[in-house]
Amino acid sequence: MNLDLTLVKLSLIVLAQQLVSVLKHNSQRWIIREWFTRGELPFLQWFKPSFLLSLSPLQFLGLGVIAAFTFVTFPLGIWMGSFKAGQSYAVMNIVGDIMALLTFPVTLYTMSRVLGELQMNETTWRGVALIAVGLLVHLGGCYLLHLGNNGG
Repeated sequence: MNLDLTLVKLSLIVLAQQLVSVLKHNSQRWIIREWFTRGELPFLQWFKPSFLLSLSPLQFLGLGVIAAFTFVTFPLGIWMGSFKAGQSYAVMNIVGDIMALLTFPVTLYTMSRVLGELQMNETTWRGVALIAVGLLVHLGGCYLLHLGNNGG
């Protein structure tokens, strides 16, 4: 892979986005489950004035934390969009796949052990293996896209 300045910038942007995304996903699930409801909260419930007025200070803080993740990732997405697609698409997916492979075990652990919302059985493990293989195949394909777009 050709390590020019654009590639380094794009890699760092995607890395930051991925780290925030994993943190957001896990903390958002915990906040919603622990501070709002243990069951499904209907989508339209969030837009009713009575629901919003009934929020406790802790719940309001939880919504602020969730919103802060969007506030952090928004400028990164704008910056990423300013690069040409031929430069950013493959790099975005390469870094994303590497991050997914690295954070997948943490996410599985969080969902199964911390939140207790994912059963780890033989079928689940087959799914884990397919996802890992799929990510590796996707990673290889994106690397070839990057090489092809950069004269390789």
